[in-house]
Amino acid sequence: MKVFKIKTGNENTYEKFNNPEINKIFVDHLIQYDDIVEIGSPVFFLFGGDGTPWENGLAGICKIASKPLELGYEIAKNGKYYKLELEIIYKLKSHMTKMDFAKYPETFDTGIGPSTKGERNQALGIIDDKKSVAAICRALIDKESEISSCILTIFGNEIFTFAKENSLVYIDPKNNFENGNSHSQYSPTQTIYYGVPGSGKSHKIDEKTKELPDEQKIRVVFHPEYTNADFVGQILPKVKNGSVEYEFKPGPFTKILYRAYHNYNTPYCLIIEEINRGNAAAIFGDVFQLLDRIKKGDAPENVNGNTFGEGWSKYFVENEFINNYLRSPVEYSKEGFTENHDKKSVTFKSGITFCENTGIRLPPNLSIYATMNTSDQNVFTLDNAFQRRWEMELVPNVVDKKDENGIKQMNAKITVNNQSITWKDFQTQINSIIGEKSNEGGLSSMEDKRLGCWFIKAENGVIDEKHFANKVLKYLWDDAFKFCHQEIFESDIKNFEELQNRFLETGFDIFSENCGLKNYLSNNQSDSQSQSNPVNPQDSEPSEENSEQ
Repeated sequence: MKVFKIKTGNENTYEKFNNPEINKIFVDHLIQYDDIVEIGSPVFFLFGGDGTPWENGLAGICKIASKPLELGYEIAKNGKYYKLELEIIYKLKSHMTKMDFAKYPETFDTGIGPSTKGERNQALGIIDDKKSVAAICRALIDKESEISSCILTIFGNEIFTFAKENSLVYIDPKNNFENGNSHSQYSPTQTIYYGVPGSGKSHKIDEKTKELPDEQKIRVVFHPEYTNADFVGQILPKVKNGSVEYEFKPGPFTKILYRAYHNYNTPYCLIIEEINRGNAAAIFGDVFQLLDRIKKGDAPENVNGNTFGEGWSKYFVENEFINNYLRSPVEYSKEGFTENHDKKSVTFKSGITFCENTGIRLPPNLSIYATMNTSDQNVFTLDNAFQRRWEMELVPNVVDKKDENGIKQMNAKITVNNQSITWKDFQTQINSIIGEKSNEGGLSSMEDKRLGCWFIKAENGVIDEKHFANKVLKYLWDDAFKFCHQEIFESDIKNFEELQNRFLETGFDIFSENCGLKNYLSNNQSDSQSQSNPVNPQDSEPSEENSEQ
């Protein structure tokens, strides 16, 4: 595949390129490569010129839509001019200048990145090095992640995969390894978000990591059967060329570690859902001690010529499989690698040199986020030694007043048998009873059973009654009020099946007087009746009592 770059300073072309209704443009005064131009070849499209009203630089990606047109329409000093028609595939939101590519050394001297050798000012050029093409693509992905699908389509899987697995970022040793102390622009965090079920813990993490492309984060869920081998990696058999071989299959921890080591100036994060649903201490195993990080102001750790500064793990663990994996070439799309490689040592972009006996540490550009339901704290307890290595942040069980979706969620209605109540009123009342019971019995764990704002999600302002019965009522019957059903339900209800059937038939009458929900229901009913049957003063005669007043 041939990849071209075309630069023009024509104002008319500039206006057409930026016109959203135009998807094809002509460029002229091309003088070379007419013999190798192919329809469908990708083109990096640039604007240049002196004194132009726009910012010069890479503007987008096109495809060649025609063979050379009007060959020889005008005689040039070194040949004959011709024209090309280009199909516009992707327009950048803002042009990328040469200095925007300064972090990507493979883009240098391509006519797109910085020039170190001097270059001829040709309108049409060819980029014949795959690494250079991939580096340009990587720079584009880093700038606008939504261009990824376009790059995969236009340049193919090989270029796309190489671009995604390699940051190709150049780091100036003078700025980043002063005094031998590797330094990252990122400060790592290890935070567990905890709260009642449905309070929005996962959403909190999603908001914090929404700017990161998918390849910069890995999500895993802990559960009782999850092991250290699943998390870190294990030796597994594999049939290759008719024979069985054994190779190391990396787990999510090792995969994200590899990406973070090889792309030092790019942030990465490992997300652990339900961290206390599995035996976290056993799952982490010896990598548990990597959670201790070197803090700002602490002295760096100097080991075998490597200096680990702020953000790196304070301690290390030895693991020959992870070590070998980190030093080996990895095919990103499959996360596979070759054990029999000849890389005895590798120097990463962080300045850290890894050899066969180098210990494993977490780098500063790798953060770890986790969620924990407080109502599940009895599944696997996180001991103090484990918890103290994390920041613990409570996710409040409230909706932000500026959150429109949250407000709609709380105002959503559940309607059964002509009875209606908002999710906010129901949740608030049930949670108040849970709070009262926990205070009466001195049961702090009872408070953890409260309903979160997002425990059940509404659709178009409505919460389906069957969904409500199967999720909310079941939770209240089987979990929150497991040993005291009579506190909120009618005492003659013997089992959940009866509870569900009666709810779908009679509505909220299944709740006892102690629950206090009927006040909300009666108010809501009277409100809805008054709204649906408004009284027009002109259509009715006032009562004698009212007329006297």
